[in-house]
Amino acid sequence: TPNLGRIDAEPCRSYSETYWEARDRFLTAATAAGAELTSLEVVRGGKDSPSYTMDVAVLRGSGDEKSGLVVHSSGVHGVEGYSGSAVQVAFLRHAASNPESIRRGGDGASSPGPFPTIVLVHAVNPYGMAHYRRFNENNVDLNRNALPERRWSEVKARDPNVAGYDDFDGLFNPPRPPTPWDATASFLLRAVLNIARHGFLNLKRALVAGQYHNPRGVFYGGGGLE
Repeated sequence: TPNLGRIDAEPCRSYSETYWEARDRFLTAATAAGAELTSLEVVRGGKDSPSYTMDVAVLRGSGDEKSGLVVHSSGVHGVEGYSGSAVQVAFLRHAASNPESIRRGGDGASSPGPFPTIVLVHAVNPYGMAHYRRFNENNVDLNRNALPERRWSEVKARDPNVAGYDDFDGLFNPPRPPTPWDATASFLLRAVLNIARHGFLNLKRALVAGQYHNPRGVFYGGGGLE
């Protein structure tokens, strides 16, 4: 397994401010590293709207039984993808400038040993990343969407309030866009009242469990595999 040690990279060279900048940096770094690239259109563009793409870079390993496989993804939660993208870009730049560190494990070995195939998946949720939101173009939280087929009928049939989500619906899903008052003092007041009524542990449970019955609500897991 590669032991890359410490990779020194200036944050400003790896972090991006937009999805488009992050994608360009990823593709450029992957090409320089000699990776195999595949682009998958997640959201098809229209006359007045761009397309959004998940890109996959593959650095082939030694190919023997002990080489293994390493998969690193970024952007399942959209806006969080900027950090994951920076890690991927920094790694690819290191691989491009120090290819032997991948093959020799970065530990000074005189000859290459088994080393894994490395798969980097960039922007699993490109729409959310581009729009600085956690959820995708269908308001689905992809982290709650990867269910086996048999589980979908179960989550759809269960009590919508099984984890207490509906108890906090007014707090989670305001009926109108927030004003500065709503986003500060009003929110804190409503949060305190909800916690006093239902309990903090129940609030945490409702947040973690998410929901599968309100497509317009936050933490929506979807109605099927995205």
